[in-house]
Amino acid sequence: KQDKVKVNSNPSITKVLKNPPFALKKGNEKESHFIDYALSQMVDGGLLFAIIPISVLVESGGKTWRKNLLDKNTLLASVTLPDDLFYPVSVGTIGLFIKKGISHDYNKNVYFARGIWDGFRKKKGKRLEDVKMKNVISEITQEVKSFIHSNDNRVQDVPEFKKLCKIDKNDKNLDLTPENYIDSKIPTMEEIQKGVDELIRENIAFNIRFAHKFNE
Repeated sequence: KQDKVKVNSNPSITKVLKNPPFALKKGNEKESHFIDYALSQMVDGGLLFAIIPISVLVESGGKTWRKNLLDKNTLLASVTLPDDLFYPVSVGTIGLFIKKGISHDYNKNVYFARGIWDGFRKKKGKRLEDVKMKNVISEITQEVKSFIHSNDNRVQDVPEFKKLCKIDKNDKNLDLTPENYIDSKIPTMEEIQKGVDELIRENIAFNIRFAHKFNE
């Protein structure tokens, strides 16, 4: 149990890769405790990558923790991961890249992305690599590295996929998920027309199927 974080008086750890155990609904050990402990053992300027449930960055009860995290550290990137990453366990996850010991500068950009496809598919209870499957993780890997190590801002914003932007410090919930920052895609006229056609077809099919009930 880690109710209190023990600070390392002589830190030498510069990098941490962490997937803390996901908290039970009735448990006391939250994912945030493990992140705090890892950061406490690191040298200032060190980099931490942690995979955590989306709820840690969204729930109102975690706002205080998120604020304290940014008061003491810098959020470099937040990347949504595939829904079935831990299949057969169903839990939405996000990968966080954090620089330890330097307060977050709200005037600087953060890399947000939705890496919801990783080139794997589910088959017979397993996740198997499939070259035919879309893999956006591989598309952004080098880009994330460049941004983290050199603050490279030459990143093209792509609606529903990725965006560089500043954290909204006036956000009452301090939601740090990519979905809170990435732009929605504006549908084309062709997509709108296709959607209208599908609704019309569905409505006609419904009326034909249940016409006899309406006439009874």
